[in-house]
Amino acid sequence: MTLADLEFRRSGVRESDKIKYAKLPEEGSDPAPNSTAIVVGWGVQGARPLLNGSPVSKLHKVTLPVHDRQVCISAHPEAGGRDSIVCAGGEGRSMCLYDSGGPLFDAATGTLIGLASWLPEDKNGNQCDQAPNIFTRVGSYIPWIKANLGGGVGQLPAAEEVWIRNATRQMGAHCGRYMHEDPDDACDEASVECLKEMPQGTPEMELLQCVDRKEACAGQKCKPSKHGQCIEKAKVCVQEKDIQVGSIEEIQECALKNL
Repeated sequence: MTLADLEFRRSGVRESDKIKYAKLPEEGSDPAPNSTAIVVGWGVQGARPLLNGSPVSKLHKVTLPVHDRQVCISAHPEAGGRDSIVCAGGEGRSMCLYDSGGPLFDAATGTLIGLASWLPEDKNGNQCDQAPNIFTRVGSYIPWIKANLGGGVGQLPAAEEVWIRNATRQMGAHCGRYMHEDPDDACDEASVECLKEMPQGTPEMELLQCVDRKEACAGQKCKPSKHGQCIEKAKVCVQEKDIQVGSIEEIQECALKNL
């Protein structure tokens, strides 16, 4: 899930005979390994979509087996050891290119449990075939979703809701700044994590420093086992070297040194 996803709620989409609002899971809920889920999308079909993928003219769905998260983390350490992912699919059943952001539903309840996020390659270099897919786990972000639902929901006190909205805008501008490259959406993911972790009223500078630390230590940049140490070291680096906000490479170089 990214900061941009919040804009959808402002689009005025209404339910109809063809459109229904998603049923959200309970906060912290986690799909059970060996259960089944359904992913839906308009993505291309083919094991290597960039070379020989074929477009589709109709909405497609496929049933995927849900795996223990560790299956994806072990095969792809760049997943960063996050507990905010769902690992599903593989063995010839997969989402594919242009399915990103699409829904993953629990096959038994129809609950929205994941959002299509990442297509790791299998050992043969195929993106859409044998390797399990990585989805964003919706249950990890229920407080954040409720905080940003908008008018009339009444889930949070007004002051807290205003702070969350302002913080979301600030971090969105930070991640979208000029010349900032973020091909893996590490900045957006870091923003969501910081918004969950930081207390109400945290100053903008501290929020952005939190985002920078997490982005500098994300994915392949740091071994999962060293992730927490990297973030703590990044905090020290910024303080001792007076590193400016947004200087990701400088923070990363310092935090990963001798780690």
